[in-house]
Amino acid sequence: MKPPAKSVPVLSMSEWVERWLAYSEAMGHAPSTIRGRRCYFKNILDFLAAADVHEPSGIGASEVIAFRRWMQSKGTLNIQTQGQTLCTFRALCRWLHKQGVLAAVPEEELRFRGLGGRRLPRHVLRSDQIERVLSVPDTETTIGLRDRAIMEVFYSTGLRRQELLNLRVTDVLADRGLVLVREGKGRKDRYTPIGKRALEWVAAYQERVRPLWCGPDDLGILFLSSRGDPLSKHTVGSIVRGSFHLAGLLVKGGNCHLFRHSCATHLMENGADIRAVQEILGHSSIQSTQIYTHVSQVRAKEVHARCHPAERDRQNPA
Repeated sequence: MKPPAKSVPVLSMSEWVERWLAYSEAMGHAPSTIRGRRCYFKNILDFLAAADVHEPSGIGASEVIAFRRWMQSKGTLNIQTQGQTLCTFRALCRWLHKQGVLAAVPEEELRFRGLGGRRLPRHVLRSDQIERVLSVPDTETTIGLRDRAIMEVFYSTGLRRQELLNLRVTDVLADRGLVLVREGKGRKDRYTPIGKRALEWVAAYQERVRPLWCGPDDLGILFLSSRGDPLSKHTVGSIVRGSFHLAGLLVKGGNCHLFRHSCATHLMENGADIRAVQEILGHSSIQSTQIYTHVSQVRAKEVHARCHPAERDRQNPA
């Protein structure tokens, strides 16, 4: 005897989206991930409403193809945003299929080709440029010493900004040359290497600065403000952005992430195994790490064109 058919509620697309976001939250996805998905769904729901698709049963291959063309026609959506939007759309469709709401998932049409939907980093700094940025803070001051330690950790470990903000004093394992990254992307913990120079700056900050700032209610957060509070994303962004500006490197946005891009690219350029770089950065997929292979290849080509004798002769023919 067959079990009774599963009862599927009749809901609008926006209601199904809210259910899926609630499910994602219950599965432990980070609040920032939920916020990002909600932003991507604004475009999806706007398009489906304009296409007169109000229920999941109306989603098929032709609708997805039309949606992709619609995204491409909007000059405000870059390649990365288009790829992430399709990835979010695909995840929703797979969940709807499991709920018995969507008969089939248009997998092929929802697949985004080309670096997994990821752009090459717009800016990757040379090691000498990184050193210019690192040398900006006045390390004779308490603020400057803290700022230098923060940027040394960024460059040595490739941590994301929130990962650095989450660091506790006990997470720096100097004797093992590791830091414990708590609840990185996907709320996963991991260990990542940290170099001796960064450890020396962190030790100097911990010895000479942090004891002056932490109060009786110290929570153990590594990097603090002069008032003893944990630093905010905005403050750390301002520290790094200001250092780039004073170093004469004017780049738009994502300054903290530039350290991550540069760390990964320099590792690849110096022969690091891509799997090791994946572990260091905490990428769940090797595809995320592969962009740095492309970046290092581009950099190698630029060096070849600038430094190879035959290429120099072509640029300056007799």
